[in-house]
Amino acid sequence: MATATVTQSGVGSLSNVTQQSADAGTFGVSATVTQSDGATSDVDQIASGASTDDITAVVDQAGASDSIISQTFDEADGSAISASVNQTGAGHQAMITQTDDPARGLNPDVDLTANITQTNADNPATITQTNGDNLAEVRQNGTLETATVTQSSR
Repeated sequence: MATATVTQSGVGSLSNVTQQSADAGTFGVSATVTQSDGATSDVDQIASGASTDDITAVVDQAGASDSIISQTFDEADGSAISASVNQTGAGHQAMITQTDDPARGLNPDVDLTANITQTNADNPATITQTNGDNLAEVRQNGTLETATVTQSSR
């Protein structure tokens, strides 16, 4: 199990979380980032062990902030890959990319879930999911919001 928790406040805070798991049967690769007063968060999770379950990233930001989450699973029999971004305040940007890229031509896995919630104005959101059985949700409350969701299966 790999767990990262980051809490930051102050303008210009930067958080980079990189998690990589190559062990078969790993359960629970998680990152939680909480930031206030405007910040940048980058979470990169890569799982390459067979039968890996429960890869999770949660980002909660207040103030004009940027969030990028990238999650990649590249072995067989994995499930429960999820990402969630909650942003309050104006001028946010959120991007979630989830890829199940099975190695050696094995069948793709399932359960990619992405959620972005943004409150106030001018908050672009992008979700890209590659595999079958994708779930994406974007909730935006404000003006001039933009959301792009791209889903594909192999």
